[in-house]
Amino acid sequence: MPLAEHRAADKAIRALLAKGGDRHLIDREGYGWQWDFADACITDISAVAYDWLATGKPLVITEPAPGAYRPRSALLDSVALLRSGRGVRRNATNPRLTRLIRKPETSSEV
Repeated sequence: MPLAEHRAADKAIRALLAKGGDRHLIDREGYGWQWDFADACITDISAVAYDWLATGKPLVITEPAPGAYRPRSALLDSVALLRSGRGVRRNATNPRLTRLIRKPETSSEV
């Protein structure tokens, strides 16, 4: 997507979110404040997951699609994984994930 199209799309999305009032958070600041604001993090396998570990708050990582490369990782073996293509309802059978979503402030899982 060319930069001009990206800017226009970003502006249109922010305008739509602003119409919803306080129901949506619109990011207007630099990187980093999100760690304090959020109760939990759902992310892909990236540096964001490792950055989030420093917060001590619950972490859920999206699991790659079947057949995708998945590196050996103690982190991936120890956190709740959100399976791709299953949606929240189908992932609700994962008790660790359900516990994190329902009560992130009381969970000691990372």
